[in-house]
Amino acid sequence: MNSLCKWRQAFILSLFLPLASLAGDNPPAFVSFNGGAGIMPMSDWDSKAKAYPNSYYSQNDYAGYMDLRLSLISGPHHSFRFAIGHIKTSSTVTYARHVAHDFDVQVTAVKTILWQFSAIPMEFSYEYHPLGNEGGVVSFFGGGVSGYLTKIDRRDYDLYNYSRDTYFSIKASGYDEIGYGFQVFVGVRAFVCSGLFIETQLRGRYADGTVLTHDHSDIKVKFTGLDLTTGLGWKL
Repeated sequence: MNSLCKWRQAFILSLFLPLASLAGDNPPAFVSFNGGAGIMPMSDWDSKAKAYPNSYYSQNDYAGYMDLRLSLISGPHHSFRFAIGHIKTSSTVTYARHVAHDFDVQVTAVKTILWQFSAIPMEFSYEYHPLGNEGGVVSFFGGGVSGYLTKIDRRDYDLYNYSRDTYFSIKASGYDEIGYGFQVFVGVRAFVCSGLFIETQLRGRYADGTVLTHDHSDIKVKFTGLDLTTGLGWKL
């Protein structure tokens, strides 16, 4: 647990340091809060779930996403951005399994496993404004690197059928992981009045949310996908 905390502290410091050096000059900035959804196939989990015999697997391909962004302007066409967000998605697998024989009575169970995945991505990116950062509409595109604080919760639901009696049990488990990734994006800020703007962005990301603390006997959690977000912001 101590090593995990140290990893988290190192990630946060490494992403804040570039902005801290710029913030001392008090440059103008864009600040926005955004929400939306993304397509996240989670192919590794799909492969794992299909390994269960006679199983039914389902997953939420459309993950919810929200973030807070701070873009520090360093010139007419350039800015550096820090963003911290939240991703959440889930998947389930259900299958029947033979448990045991008790004399002439067969005991069977229907098992459902629910996985819930969430992550806090912390991104540091470069933004380019092809038409400048002044005017009623400010377009931008860019890319950068990110660190992920990932949480995986698992719930095992077992329904036992013993003769004419039915028993139900629930087992909960979970663990934390750390990963990294990179992202590219394109978007636009449309000002509705002095300082206030609406921001819309399309982002593609590659992210392995478990790679730095991953136990090789476990499945990886990849947050790779596309997300579309919109929100409100203010030019400081």
